[in-house]
Amino acid sequence: MDYMQVGEEALSLAKVAFPIIMTTLLIFSRSIISMLYLGYLGKNELAGGSLALGFANITGLSVLKGLAMGMDPICGQAYGAKRWSVLGQTYQKTLCLLVLVSIPISFLWLNVEPIFIRLGQDPDISHVAKVYLTFSIPELIGQAILHPMRSFLRTQGLTAPLTIAAVGALILHTPINYFLVIYLKMGVKGVGLALACNTLNLNLGSANLRHGVKNTIETLAWRFSSLHLPWMGAIAITSIA
Repeated sequence: MDYMQVGEEALSLAKVAFPIIMTTLLIFSRSIISMLYLGYLGKNELAGGSLALGFANITGLSVLKGLAMGMDPICGQAYGAKRWSVLGQTYQKTLCLLVLVSIPISFLWLNVEPIFIRLGQDPDISHVAKVYLTFSIPELIGQAILHPMRSFLRTQGLTAPLTIAAVGALILHTPINYFLVIYLKMGVKGVGLALACNTLNLNLGSANLRHGVKNTIETLAWRFSSLHLPWMGAIAITSIA
C-alpha cells in the first residue's frame, strides 16, 4: 500500500514537473539559435553578443526571475486556501514591481559601453554588446510580463499552456532570426529583436491557450465581483486574455 501511494505521488509530481522542465529547456534553447546567428555575422559580433548575453542574464533576467520567485509560496498558499483576492493581488503587484525594476536596468543597458571599456574590453566588441543590449530592452519588458504569468499558472498546476506556447515560440525563432538578421540585414540588432519576438510569442501563446485556465480566471473574476471589486475582476480576465 505504501509503495502504491509513493508511486501515485511520484506520478502526480512528474505530471507537474515535466512540463516545467520542458518549458525551461525550450526557453534556454533559443540562446543556442541566437549564438549560431551571431557566429554567422562574424567574430566581433559573436564576442560582443556573448558578452551582452552574459551581462543581460546577470543584471536583468536573473534579477526579474529572483523577484518573481517570491510569488510562488504566496500564490501557492492563497490558491490552496481559496483566497482568490490574495492570488490576484499578488500577481498584479509582482507584475508592476518587475516592470518598474526594468526601467533602471534599461538605463544601465543603454549606457553599458563605457562600463565595458573601463573594464578592459575591446572597444569594437563593447560597441556590439551595447547595440545588442539596446535592442534587447523589449525582451526585458517581455520577461517582466512572462515571469509573473508563469508563477501564477504554475502555482495552480496549469503548466501545459506555457509548454505548448514555448514549443511554438521556439519553432518560430529560427525563421524570425533569418528574416531579421539575413533578409532585412539588421545584424546584431536583428538577433536582439528576435529574442524579444520569441518572448512576445511565448506571452501571446500562453494567453491564447487559456482554455485550460479559463475556469480559473472566470472564478477569480466572480470572486472579485462578489467582494465588490469589479475592477479587479476585469484585471483578472485581461491579465491573461
